[in-house]
Amino acid sequence: MKHTLIILIFSFLSFIVTGKPKVDLSTNKHIKELSDSLAMLKKINADLSIVKDEKLALLQQRLNQASDTIANQNAFVTSFGVIYTILTIIIALLAIGIPLISYFWGIKPSHDFINEVNKTIDLKIVESIQESNARQFEKAIEQLNHGNSDEKNAANRYFQTNHNMELTNQQAFDIVHILDNVKNNTSTISLLNKIIGNVETDYATKYFDRSLNDTNKSQQQKQDAIVYLIKSGTIKNIVKLRKAGKAIKGGVINTITWTSIWRHAEVIPLLNDKEMMDLVDSNSLEQINLNPTHFMETWQLSKEDFEKTYLYTRVLTIQ
Repeated sequence: MKHTLIILIFSFLSFIVTGKPKVDLSTNKHIKELSDSLAMLKKINADLSIVKDEKLALLQQRLNQASDTIANQNAFVTSFGVIYTILTIIIALLAIGIPLISYFWGIKPSHDFINEVNKTIDLKIVESIQESNARQFEKAIEQLNHGNSDEKNAANRYFQTNHNMELTNQQAFDIVHILDNVKNNTSTISLLNKIIGNVETDYATKYFDRSLNDTNKSQQQKQDAIVYLIKSGTIKNIVKLRKAGKAIKGGVINTITWTSIWRHAEVIPLLNDKEMMDLVDSNSLEQINLNPTHFMETWQLSKEDFEKTYLYTRVLTIQ
């Protein structure tokens, strides 16, 4: 349209320049020229329409190509997004799975193996120590039974150093055998009494029962027997302790004191044992009456708890 308008304007100007039409043959000439111009304009318009249609077709073709390209790119991007999501899931699974696989297939078996090795080593060390202690114990027993003075002194030093050892039945039997045969060595007897009294065994129980009933045993040996019975259970052994309380001077007060040390929870039941507390002599009752605070502190009792006991009612009778 723009080109057509320009041509029309150009033709109109040409017509003005040429002047007014003459009434002669030249008029036909101008008419013919104008017709030719119009024909040319029509042709130009037709050509422009063709060009316009071709451009529109080309533009439509390019738009279709662009749409196809965009569609292909969208499909590619979508496919890439799916692939990326799948890869992300796989990487996440690997990130979780690889450490788990490493732990269960590598670290845990190694850790378990190390623990087993450590346990085996620990057991071997314990067994080695136990075997060494057993050999030293047997040597000390042999020295006490058959050694000279220096060897017996060495054995005593061994038992002094290991006085808290826990004895096997065989070791308890070996010590009881020595105690039943040794006569005058009071330091050795006292030391072995403490060692055998650390753990309750049948051999130790029978030995200390004999000590309480044997008039030839010293006061110290009888006191060691009382301590053993208390460690084993004051109330459980109350019948034996009552008998010891009758036979040993101050035996009941000592029994209360040692019970407060070794079996404190049984102090109150002991102080309420009528038969046992009736064995407390008047001299001991008077001492408690004169200084009750001292005995309550020694026995780790409050005033309120002590005053509720049967022993306290006995103390009151001498006032």
